[in-house]
Amino acid sequence: MGRGDFDRLCNASGLIYNSSSEDDSGGWDAIVEFPLINSIALLNSLNEQPIQCLVQIKSTDGEKKGVQVKLSNMKRFCDTPLPCFFFFARYDGNESIESAYLVHINRDVMFQVLKRIRQNDTGKKSPLHKLSFTINHSDEDEIFLFNKDALKNAIEKHIPLGMKRYCEDKLRDLGDIGYKGTRYALNFKIASENDYKSLINASLGYPATINIKDVQGWDTRFDINFRMEELEAEKAIIEITSVEAFSTGTIRFEDEKEDATFKCEFFISPIAFNAPDDLASFRISSDFFDLIVGVKNNQMKMDFESYDKVFHLADLRELLLLIKMLNTPNGQLKLTIKNNEGIETSFFASNNSFSANPIANEIINAEQIALTLMQIASYFRVDKNCKVSLNELIKKQQDIERMHTFISKTPGGDPILRLEIPEHNDNIDSGKELRIFIAIPLFFSSFFICLACVAKGSFTYKNKVMIFDNYEINIEKLIRAGDLMEIKKQCQEVSDKINRRFKNDDMDFYFYNSFSQVKP
Repeated sequence: MGRGDFDRLCNASGLIYNSSSEDDSGGWDAIVEFPLINSIALLNSLNEQPIQCLVQIKSTDGEKKGVQVKLSNMKRFCDTPLPCFFFFARYDGNESIESAYLVHINRDVMFQVLKRIRQNDTGKKSPLHKLSFTINHSDEDEIFLFNKDALKNAIEKHIPLGMKRYCEDKLRDLGDIGYKGTRYALNFKIASENDYKSLINASLGYPATINIKDVQGWDTRFDINFRMEELEAEKAIIEITSVEAFSTGTIRFEDEKEDATFKCEFFISPIAFNAPDDLASFRISSDFFDLIVGVKNNQMKMDFESYDKVFHLADLRELLLLIKMLNTPNGQLKLTIKNNEGIETSFFASNNSFSANPIANEIINAEQIALTLMQIASYFRVDKNCKVSLNELIKKQQDIERMHTFISKTPGGDPILRLEIPEHNDNIDSGKELRIFIAIPLFFSSFFICLACVAKGSFTYKNKVMIFDNYEINIEKLIRAGDLMEIKKQCQEVSDKINRRFKNDDMDFYFYNSFSQVKP
């Protein structure tokens, strides 16, 4: 009776009913197909292909709301990407159907079926066709028989995004259901003490290769461990390339005078946290440094990013300030770590490894150089784009100091300016004023600047050398450019302008253009 009424409901909704050739042979009684879509554009779209589904038909009497189904048939319904349903036709002792229900084999049902199969695989291992599974219907599954499109609407509501999307989602669920994050559990022994240390480092996010032995493995689906022979080995090598941070936040370093704060990631693992006292640690990583902190002794091991890595100048100065604090003798350094949830903890570092750095003093002195360069960058209005590396800062120290001296020059101050004139005779009038056009460049990987200026003042002449006694600086142009060629081009323009200006003067002074000469 149930098949006949199901056929009539299909015809009423315009659906195509295909009965299976053998009774319940594949777990289904019928394949139901929706008619082809009339629109050619929609017909050519995979997302708009007509719905196809498998249906098992059950006839019931009385108040019973469930049936026993072979677990093997339920597995077939889970394995196929097609939508699958149970159609219940209830007769209550009558020949005419009283009510009907359509139960969808959804993700929740798949979970129960696959879990039952896993339990059997790790238990008695009974043939699936000898095990049963109960399918129940509820009032929410009822089809209203007075509506001719009732069956069609009931099927469509479970496939709202089309067949292609439905099949993709079901196949993904088939592979993912029952897993909680990880899919496998491993049990092994560490081959040596060095491998144990490597494992601790790897758990904190450092790439590492670890030798292990006596390996056993389990699939952990549904929290039921299923032993896997393919994961067993006497010896093996684990290669860990990356680990996600436990959380993110900030770290603040404080001494008696200064403090510096950095955004960072926290790497905390049970393996490292519960290691022996001398190895128990956690890791704090930022764009500027990498820090290992001892859990039991608060000792710090800090490594800085490559000295050639480019940072924004303001950030680099914060880093240099931190290095200065690390090198303060007998000073207490307080660390405060705070995650993005606002949880905060503080402790004092008992020792740090930076003071042993062979270029520690040179790096510490660079903090003042960075401050000087910040002033220069602000003066030239390039501070927003000013990025330098620590090595650049150290190597360019003299150039930075020279540039800063000129832009902050006061009459009578440094630097000493001298002009060698071997081609002149000794008939030099020291009572005249000396003027020199100077182009002072400063180049970094991220920006190019040049100070074009004229120094003028009194001088002393001796042994074919003119030395300023007192002078002032007149800035002609602050040059900013993207490359060296543009710097030279703009300097030449200013140089030509200065030459024309002084050519028209009465020339009751000595003038020298250092940019236009081969030898300044």
